[in-house]
Amino acid sequence: MSSKKLSYRKIRKFLIEGNLSSIAERCDEILDKGKYASSYSNVRQIDSSSISNELLLEELKDRIKQELELYSGLSDLIFNKAWLVKSESSDSDKTKLPYSPHFDKKRFLKGMVYLHDVSVEHGPIHFAKVEDDVDIDERRKKLPPNYKSFGLNAVRGEDLASDFEPMTGQGGDLILFDTNVPHHAGIVANGMSRKILRFDFEHRSFNFQSSIFQRVLTKILGRQHISPT
Repeated sequence: MSSKKLSYRKIRKFLIEGNLSSIAERCDEILDKGKYASSYSNVRQIDSSSISNELLLEELKDRIKQELELYSGLSDLIFNKAWLVKSESSDSDKTKLPYSPHFDKKRFLKGMVYLHDVSVEHGPIHFAKVEDDVDIDERRKKLPPNYKSFGLNAVRGEDLASDFEPMTGQGGDLILFDTNVPHHAGIVANGMSRKILRFDFEHRSFNFQSSIFQRVLTKILGRQHISPT
């Protein structure tokens, strides 16, 4: 599969029971103690400079990197961060990202581990496939700085070659995906919660640094979206 147009994949029981229990226990400790705080109250962010402090998570990171490199055909993936996320029904707003279908401006390959069994009621991530003539990567690279204000990273129904699929699974399952793939978060049902551990990797070919000319042009295009028509 071309690295320009990757998709998503589930690896069942990537973590066996004993290993899963140890990692889930450590994740609960991190959540309870408030370590690795982020700008989101329900997220703990472990950066590349801190992952070596968490031996279990560092070993898991290396295993997931290998799986992503095998899946993508890319070598030298660069670890960016790990997110430990606990989502509850109060966090779910259907009208806002990440609950509406979209692709991300900054491209990553991600590996998401389910820390417990995840049903539709737990609000799993959803994926869909695009039509062959839809180039999400080119669209992504042309996004202006104010793209969120105009929903320019939204995915339209005519772009899709399939319905959105909820990625339900069991504790220990691993979900591999490219953030170019249309996706959205699921809605967590009342009284339910979801805990996942996600590792983000990038590649030198994904998020290039544009020239000064390109950045100025992007800003101009962004202002054009603001101007009335």
